[in-house]
Amino acid sequence: MNGKPAIITSAFGGNGALAWEPVPGVVAYIGYSGAQLDKGAIAALRRLAARTRLLSPEQWQATSPTTSDQINDFG
Repeated sequence: MNGKPAIITSAFGGNGALAWEPVPGVVAYIGYSGAQLDKGAIAALRRLAARTRLLSPEQWQATSPTTSDQINDFG
C-alpha cells in the first residue's frame, strides 16, 4: 500500500483482511466478513486501504470508539 508491502489473508475463517505498515512501527489493517476472499474482494480491500489516513490519539478518541472484551484464539 502506497509503496509499502501488504499482506492479504483469509486466515480468519473465510473472511479477508489486508495489513500493511503505513509508517514505521505502525501496523494498520482492514477486513470484512461474509463473502469468500476472491479477486474482487482483494481489489475492494486495496481500494479501501488506499483511502485511509492515520488518526492522532485525539482524533481517534473524538470518534467515541467502543471496545469489546473478547478472546482471539486462531489456534
